[in-house]
Amino acid sequence: MTLRLRLSSLLVLALALPAGALAQSPSPGPKIGVGLGVSSLGLGGDVFVGLTSRLEARGQLNYWKLSLTDKSIGNVAYSVDAKWMSGAVLADLYLAGPLRVTGGAVWNGNRLAIDANPTISVTFGDTTYQAGDIGTINGKIDFRKVAPYLGIGFASRGRVSPVLQLGVVLQGVPQISYTATTTLTGAAKTRFDQEVQQEVAQIEDDLSFFKYYPHVALGLTIRL
Repeated sequence: MTLRLRLSSLLVLALALPAGALAQSPSPGPKIGVGLGVSSLGLGGDVFVGLTSRLEARGQLNYWKLSLTDKSIGNVAYSVDAKWMSGAVLADLYLAGPLRVTGGAVWNGNRLAIDANPTISVTFGDTTYQAGDIGTINGKIDFRKVAPYLGIGFASRGRVSPVLQLGVVLQGVPQISYTATTTLTGAAKTRFDQEVQQEVAQIEDDLSFFKYYPHVALGLTIRL
């Protein structure tokens, strides 16, 4: 075997070995991670998995509970119990560096309960009623159970990274159930019931901003 042939054989072998080793080595598994944060949807936790170098799938849960007194909605001061509970299935597409866009669906268990026991005069519609004319007022405000989500955020791809997310939940017009009792009878009660419906319309107008619920989140992710 000539020297030239020996060198050619060694060169082929040197190139073939790394290529064979690369072909046999397993591809890296998907990167997974967890996140914690606080947002306008409450306290939340995330689990995410990398699907490609730019695309991640993410599952999220959020919860928050808050009680308020003397909160003016419509023409009445209510006690308000807010219970924010939601989950989401999301996809994060990284465009450049930490910039990402997010889309997905939110399961929306958020709700508001309102009640009042008037001790002063109350105006429904165009009529002012004395506290003694009204018994109890109760209402419940729900939202579309499944709502689309769109957002934009900043999250570095390091092992530990802060996250800023801005988005909107397209949850539609709030669904309101509302009852008010009265000691009035006859035509006065009929008018009262009609005025209550005007109060419901006023509440819907006051809460119309919930149709596009803003989402602002700050958090921290850890890639495992």
